[in-house]
Amino acid sequence: MSENLNEPTADELPRLRDQCGALALELERETDPTRRAELARELAECRQRVFQAEQGDRPHDRDREAGGPAGDVQPAQVMRERIEGGNIEAADPRPDYAGLYAVERAESAELRAELAATEGQGISRERERLHSAVEHAQEQQHAEELSHAGVSPELAAEYEARILARDESFAGEVVQQIERDDEGRAFVIEADGDRVMVPQIEGAEMDVGDDVEVSRDHQGNYEAETGYGYGR
Repeated sequence: MSENLNEPTADELPRLRDQCGALALELERETDPTRRAELARELAECRQRVFQAEQGDRPHDRDREAGGPAGDVQPAQVMRERIEGGNIEAADPRPDYAGLYAVERAESAELRAELAATEGQGISRERERLHSAVEHAQEQQHAEELSHAGVSPELAAEYEARILARDESFAGEVVQQIERDDEGRAFVIEADGDRVMVPQIEGAEMDVGDDVEVSRDHQGNYEAETGYGYGR
């Protein structure tokens, strides 16, 4: 670039800045070392002219250049320092698309992370709700079984026995008979260290020392087979 180095005017600033911007862009894209050196020199000259035009638009700077106080840094020296340090940048009229895209990507990533966290919390809450519902159903089923057992778990626990489960059979010896005021008798049957408690079964005569086999069906009804016959 062979430009006239006469001092430019302030009116030339827009054109000079555009010219510097084009040179800076070309220098950034150029890969040939020789051409890069030429572009760097042209860009330095262009920036110098921008600086001169900016200084010409400032009356107090012209006064200092004409002869300021002793010890002031002269404009030519300031210009050289700014050019060498790369501090004079031409205005780039193009939007910073790379920066905008980077911001959009960061915001999108943050939004996706927030959505994933929200979905994860929703799944956790749904699992907790289902777990609570299953536990509640199990508790209701257990309470229903106990309500049809004919004996309470507290009473069975007093005699270190358990309640016969549904669809279970148990054979053993009657070791205890419990008299209850309002609910009739209950019996503790033991075999191999395991003890179950059953209520009085209609039609089945049981006494302490008898070998019996008791069972409950799926509906919770008791049946018993003793040496005296069969009852349910």
